Amino acid sequence: DLNFNFINEYIIKNDGERNPVSNRVMTICEDKKGIFWLGMFSKAVMRFDPSTGIFSQKELLKFLPRLQQVKSILTLPNSDYVFVATGGEGLFKVNIHNFSYEKWRFINGNSNSLPSDRITSLCAQNDSILWVGTLDGLAKLNHHSKKIVTFLNDPGKSYSLINNIVHDLYIDSQQVLWVLTFGGISKHYTIPDRFTKVSQNNRLRRTLSSNIVNHCIKDKFGNLWIATSKGIDV
Repeated sequence: DLNFNFINEYIIKNDGERNPVSNRVMTICEDKKGIFWLGMFSKAVMRFDPSTGIFSQKELLKFLPRLQQVKSILTLPNSDYVFVATGGEGLFKVNIHNFSYEKWRFINGNSNSLPSDRITSLCAQNDSILWVGTLDGLAKLNHHSKKIVTFLNDPGKSYSLINNIVHDLYIDSQQVLWVLTFGGISKHYTIPDRFTKVSQNNRLRRTLSSNIVNHCIKDKFGNLWIATSKGIDV
């Protein structure tokens, strides 16, 4: 509970020596039916029903690569779908009722594809737009129209993405997208469609402790707490 009194512990049991299952969970997401979707370190996705205490994966193994690492799972309010971001097989949109799915991947030479199959983070702008962070750039996906716009670092353009290795994504109350990367932070403004950059500058008294930015969260006072490789910045 909120007082750190642990109510129960749920362990995923192995289904045989030939097919061991890891209990290393990377992320968790609850769908509108109350089922938890667990992104695993090396075994793709497990579904957990807290009312029965049962883990299941059989339905998902028909299309999800079992050995994939999953770092991000996302659903939208009252949605019939869950988005599963894998570490090497792209993005899946899964129907929570019948397990039908759509899939987006990197396709060489196709501008309407993801910049990489190695996805690190997902963030919803609204009911239609998903931002997809990868190890090779950022994508803006309209999962209804299937349109994808890719953003990459371009040293010759000051308003481009600061770094292509995206660690995390965050949208603030002003609908500004914060892109946390291996090389600092990019803030995306819709009008005009461009990025501004925040990076470590040792000539300034107050600056990022490191350009390797991993995560951020806003507190109740509106302060943004930024986790870097060398500490926490506010």
